[in-house]
Amino acid sequence: MKVRLALIGCDISHSRSPELYQEFIHSNIHYDLIDCKKGEEIPSLVELAQNYQGINITAPYKTHFLNQVEIHPACLFKTAINTIDLQNGFVATNTDFLAIKEILQTSLLPIGFDQIYLLGSGSMAQMTKLILGDKATQVSRSQGKSPAQFSCSKENTLVINACSKAMRFSGKLAKNSVFWDFNYEDPKQQEYLESLSVKYIDGLELLRIQALHAAKFWGFVN
Repeated sequence: MKVRLALIGCDISHSRSPELYQEFIHSNIHYDLIDCKKGEEIPSLVELAQNYQGINITAPYKTHFLNQVEIHPACLFKTAINTIDLQNGFVATNTDFLAIKEILQTSLLPIGFDQIYLLGSGSMAQMTKLILGDKATQVSRSQGKSPAQFSCSKENTLVINACSKAMRFSGKLAKNSVFWDFNYEDPKQQEYLESLSVKYIDGLELLRIQALHAAKFWGFVN
């Protein structure tokens, strides 16, 4: 059976999602990129279900279908969705939440940072804050603070960037701090952070883990 999936977003021509799902789903897979400049251009769920078994959704449309789907009971973050199963009704979840939680709990929190700062206030920042609680100090424009210019001289610090790729970080961080960027393949951002002797972690592994959780949600991976 050919597996037909799609990603809905804006300016997504360089998305790595198609190759990731090819890696996880060992069958004849077809993965479309549905690039919509406006929300009005997004096909309806009924139209999508005629062509696909599942869809991913990325910024800025993670709330577009929110009132048209059933949120899966196991989904702990319910104000934005990035994965919809079209095979048995319209059931949605947020696999970004699962991926962020997994990376934090298995790779980053065990390091034992003295302080954690979270840049941004969008859905990715909200779900990260839900996971971390008072372990993280949030920095956002809605608080009158500039994530781009955030600086911290304290060592053993983790900075998590949940802002969009349009945000260019230009702050100063102590040597050996860690900057986890939810965006991926941004060589200029990486070069800048590494020039400060900061460990830079890009978001490709985050993308990979959330895609694996989506493939499991659709039932294509055990």
